[in-house]
Amino acid sequence: MEFNSDKFQLLRYGTNDALKTTTTYKNSTGGEIEESSSTRDLGIIMSSNGKFTEHINMIVQKATNMSGWIFRTFYTRDAKPMMTLYKALVLSRLDYCCPLWNPQNSAFLCNKIESVQRAYTRRITGMDGLDYWDRLKALRLYSIQRRRERYIVLYVFKIIHGLVPNCGLEFKNNPRTGIHVTVPKLDRNKTSFALQMQENSFNYVGPVLYNSIPSSIRNIYDNIDPALTFKTELDYILTRVPDEPTIPGKSRRASSNSIVDQFRYYCNAPV
Repeated sequence: MEFNSDKFQLLRYGTNDALKTTTTYKNSTGGEIEESSSTRDLGIIMSSNGKFTEHINMIVQKATNMSGWIFRTFYTRDAKPMMTLYKALVLSRLDYCCPLWNPQNSAFLCNKIESVQRAYTRRITGMDGLDYWDRLKALRLYSIQRRRERYIVLYVFKIIHGLVPNCGLEFKNNPRTGIHVTVPKLDRNKTSFALQMQENSFNYVGPVLYNSIPSSIRNIYDNIDPALTFKTELDYILTRVPDEPTIPGKSRRASSNSIVDQFRYYCNAPV
């Protein structure tokens, strides 16, 4: 089988413009590969600036369009059918591969993604007069941010116990405080561009989130079905920790809605 020379794409990362302008890459036929600012890889838009803004804009637009289709197509606004449609057709788009593109340090992008669910739940019967926090409780929903962080914690658990390939995480087990994942040290001598990429990477965010959950959860391991047991216990405690995404004019006691800050404030868990 031969490679299709027309499908080669070149994506350059970094700020070394001299290197970019003095080097070229050839495709299978010897032609020069044209440089792109972004490209799609397994459904994820990868951008040369190291950010996932373009991808997030795309999924928000697709999720919004699908929400509009649901409301145009179905007459009912009852919670059960509306939530079934939402989880199958809208939420699945916002969840796909989220540990990779999770905008951990961008309140603007977090709010933009959250706006899809905020607008959808507002139109469900019985939600009149309830703010977004109360709608989440009434519908027994996690915020989109809480779902992303939950997925990341679950994936780190699977890496620790060899259920999925390890992407470079290191961890240690303390007899008193349980399993801890090593948080990579940030190199403050790097450019802000490189530092920001590291701070938003799974290998940095994953350990920070995993270490923030109580040790009683981190120590759980069931030989029969470890992932399901861990997920069940994690959900049990997450439903008791306030889920308070940003609402204009309303303040929360924790400094952010991330489980890092919510656990620190409400559970005094080690972080």
